[in-house]
Amino acid sequence: MSCFFIVSYDIESPAQYADYNPGSNHVTLASVAQYGGEILVATQLALHLSGAAKDMTVIIQFPNREAAVAWHEGPEYAQAKSLRLQSTHNITALVVDGLSERVS
Repeated sequence: MSCFFIVSYDIESPAQYADYNPGSNHVTLASVAQYGGEILVATQLALHLSGAAKDMTVIIQFPNREAAVAWHEGPEYAQAKSLRLQSTHNITALVVDGLSERVS
């Protein structure tokens, strides 16, 4: 069953964040692919309908929950993740399973 890693956050230091995005995009893309994932959304242009708006929203699809967690905790993404964490705040990150069957 596919699974989604969803993260939203505010950018605290744009200059420092640039080391992560775009500076480490090649690392993020390669590490996501290594775990069978695909970045579906990475935007600062989300239309917030309710709740607190955040600067950035990212959705990554993985083949399963184990792959999503392994990528997030793995050594391939560790340095890039550290750059992201150092330059952002108000972070919400979660892993959710996709629907196993269509709901009618």
